[in-house]
Amino acid sequence: MELEIGKRIRLWRTHLAQSQSELERAAGLSHNAISRIENSLVTPRLETIEKIASVLGISVVELQFRIPKSIGKRGEAKPSKELDQLVELIRELPDDRQQVVIELMIKLLEQMKQ
Repeated sequence: MELEIGKRIRLWRTHLAQSQSELERAAGLSHNAISRIENSLVTPRLETIEKIASVLGISVVELQFRIPKSIGKRGEAKPSKELDQLVELIRELPDDRQQVVIELMIKLLEQMKQ
C-alpha cells in the first residue's frame, strides 16, 4: 500500500513528536500549511518537501519511501511520548488508585470500540 506524501509527513512528524506549528515555523511555511498537506488538500512542491525533510532530520528519499520503525499495524504512529507520560502518571498514584484508573480506562476503551 503506497501512502500519499501528506500521510508520510504526518507519520514522520508524529514519530518525531513535532507539532504541525513547530514544523511550519522551522520549515518557514505559512500557518496551516502542514495541516493542508497532511490532509491532502494541497500537494507540496519539491522545495517544500525538501524543507520538511530537512527539519525532520531525514532525507527526501527516506520521507517518501520509508516509514518510522514505531509504526503500528494500521499504519499509525504509536503515541509513545503520550503513552509514556500516561504510564508515569498512573505509577505516581497509590496502588489502590492505580487499579481504579486502569479499570476505568479499560471500560472507557471498550466503550470507544463500539
